[in-house]
Amino acid sequence: MIKTTIGTNKYKNMNLNFYKIIPFMVLLISFFASCSDSDEILNENNGNYAKTCLLDFNVSYTDYNATASRAASSTIWKDEDKVYLTFENNAYGVATYKAGEWALKYYGNLTKDKKSICKAVYFSNPKSAEEFQAVNTTHETAIYEDTLASYNFDGSLMSITAILEPQSGRVRFKGEYKDTINVYGLVTKSRYSVYKGEYNDTVQFIQLIVNSDGYTPYIYGGFSDTVNRRLNVATTKSVYTRIFDNTIMNKGESGWLSIPTDSSHIAWQNKMVFRLKTTDFAMVPVTRNNRLSFIIGETEVTKGLYNALTDSVIIESNYPQTFDTHNTANNFVELLNAELGVSFSLPSTSDWEWAYKGGERSQGYKYSGSDNATEIGWFKENSNGKVHEVATLMPNELGIYDMSGNLQEWTSRLQSTSYYYYYKGDYSSDICGISKASSIQPSSKIANIGVRLSLKLW
Repeated sequence: MIKTTIGTNKYKNMNLNFYKIIPFMVLLISFFASCSDSDEILNENNGNYAKTCLLDFNVSYTDYNATASRAASSTIWKDEDKVYLTFENNAYGVATYKAGEWALKYYGNLTKDKKSICKAVYFSNPKSAEEFQAVNTTHETAIYEDTLASYNFDGSLMSITAILEPQSGRVRFKGEYKDTINVYGLVTKSRYSVYKGEYNDTVQFIQLIVNSDGYTPYIYGGFSDTVNRRLNVATTKSVYTRIFDNTIMNKGESGWLSIPTDSSHIAWQNKMVFRLKTTDFAMVPVTRNNRLSFIIGETEVTKGLYNALTDSVIIESNYPQTFDTHNTANNFVELLNAELGVSFSLPSTSDWEWAYKGGERSQGYKYSGSDNATEIGWFKENSNGKVHEVATLMPNELGIYDMSGNLQEWTSRLQSTSYYYYYKGDYSSDICGISKASSIQPSSKIANIGVRLSLKLW
């Protein structure tokens, strides 16, 4: 007997255009399987033999809409729907639905003659399956599971009982038709090992397109940091970040958020903020022709971020980190990308120049943010010959700090054998203005060079 219960829609205003809906889907499953010797399959897998069993059961359920219900003889299952099972003793298997019947195939040795625990998982909209040993999923895959399902097996008769509940929450965005956005800050599942009963968690940018109904597809998942529930959202024109309370993305619940805009982004900040362990760093948007071109570090990479990545003792956390070669700078960026699931890079020379000048908000200042060098940059006149903490002077028109003075900065490679970095004055220099050096080899050592991260999403 399979009973499926899906709760009624409930709408709750969570303020600032976030609405929670509770489509709590519960699948109550009882499988009765008769396994005879004649059903044995001779294909060997991991040293074990598979057995196939047919299952007969009835289905009844309540739909999402409380006013609509279906007769007990109806079914929600489609051909090739699967329920994946992980037993004790390293046994695992799958029940597959086809033409009104279920076939249970499993590998390994099952405990006999007593009630035992197993794990049951159902995937709605999976990406693909590798036979039945692993399932590849996306952010659009809804997962229902019971980690404390039970089974009885006497050697010829098997029964499995499970209550499948949502493994995560889900959220979608409301906006204009065909708008494209990128979202970062949620953990989604990319793969499920049936043999181990374990998921691979993935944190990365998720690209969504608004459908004709005004909503994007759902993202099924949870926050990467359950305390610091921050979402970063990039539209085609700008970027935003916001921290949410603990009512968002609860398991079995769903809702929607309005895509923020420059004219309507209450509680959203106009930047992206990423977290590595307990260290936050911000990226600000830079536009060209009124469209988002790239985002760039609000400050240079700090010692705090560098030490958090390398598990070093964090001292002088708000001071800029130096990288004496272009190779070491790139190695740091690659390690950071692997840790956060993001594709940061060094900014190109042209992008760096555009951000230095204030982009489309430029006021034509002599330096980056002012005609008075001491307001925006540390150099020989005001630094006392020492490097200073980041973001202690005025930012430029885009809200970017220290693009004049303090440290020189690496930019990306422009030619196969030529690397560029910006001199732009530093804490020991007589100047604070922009200049650049070229034809720097990847392993060439140069003192007092910093890194400012860049990210392109389109």
